[in-house]
Amino acid sequence: MEFLGVGPMELFFIIILALIILGPHDMQKAGKTLGRWMNTLVRSDTWKLIRQASNKIKYLPNELMRDAGLEDIKNASQEISNEVNKDISQMDKDLSLGVEDPFKAWREQNPGSILKKEEPQNQDNKIDPQDKPKEGLE
Repeated sequence: MEFLGVGPMELFFIIILALIILGPHDMQKAGKTLGRWMNTLVRSDTWKLIRQASNKIKYLPNELMRDAGLEDIKNASQEISNEVNKDISQMDKDLSLGVEDPFKAWREQNPGSILKKEEPQNQDNKIDPQDKPKEGLE
């Protein structure tokens, strides 16, 4: 929690410095004086006007957007963006379904250059008697 831009650690540091500089007795007098001054400041009409002006400035962009109708435009642009993203994702799905293997024709022309994926594997792990052993491995 911050008050006037001063956090709890900074406030603790200020109190320690004031205690060192003023001492314990003068610290009580300074605390009373500071408390009275802040009380009159916060209850004054000037402080209330400052707070109102601060709130108006804080929410001014939102009010201007509402008055100009930009909020409707912003919502419409978000809806259009969502629709475009849906269409793009649908097109990606459609394209991915229709894509064929680009090397299909090349594989058909050169069947021996690449191993076929559809070859059945020998599940018994037996050696086929028609296979010839490679030279130099015996």
